[in-house]
Amino acid sequence: MNNIVFDTPFNRETFIRSNKVFWEYSWSKRKREIIFWTGMAAVFIALGIWDRATEGSAERGHIDLGIVFICVPLVMIVNMLFSRKRFKDKVEETATTYEKEKSKQVITLSEEGVEFRDFQTQFALKWSCFKNFVRYKEHILLIPTNPIVGGGLVINKQEDPEKYEQAIALLEEKLMEV
Repeated sequence: MNNIVFDTPFNRETFIRSNKVFWEYSWSKRKREIIFWTGMAAVFIALGIWDRATEGSAERGHIDLGIVFICVPLVMIVNMLFSRKRFKDKVEETATTYEKEKSKQVITLSEEGVEFRDFQTQFALKWSCFKNFVRYKEHILLIPTNPIVGGGLVINKQEDPEKYEQAIALLEEKLMEV
């Protein structure tokens, strides 16, 4: 099998858009958790109101628990807003650095794994370093097994649609799609 090489000169807009897509995907699970905890809070507050209306009970256990549950999504939302701001600032800073250096990004997919190279970084990861891959908004996101390693790699379909489809075929052979 031939290697699949995504060899593209740096494009600021594509870089920012791809990183934004990765951030959105990363936070999509957190959004579901926010909805869950908000629903739990609503259920307990409604139960407390119903108890008071039907039984005239002075006990506030359900309402108090609902108020505690509403704090969880509020903390998550604040965290998400600050995270988005920090991430956006870091992506802009990185984009400026890459633009100044006239960087080129090279991602190579092979039978052994993935190689990434730009003006300041070069690394190779075996397929075992990745848990799975995701097709998300015309991008391929390679999700690492160890989240401490950091974000996964992003391959954009717009860069080369033919190579994108070849990459999908290889990834389906090597990794599980989520």
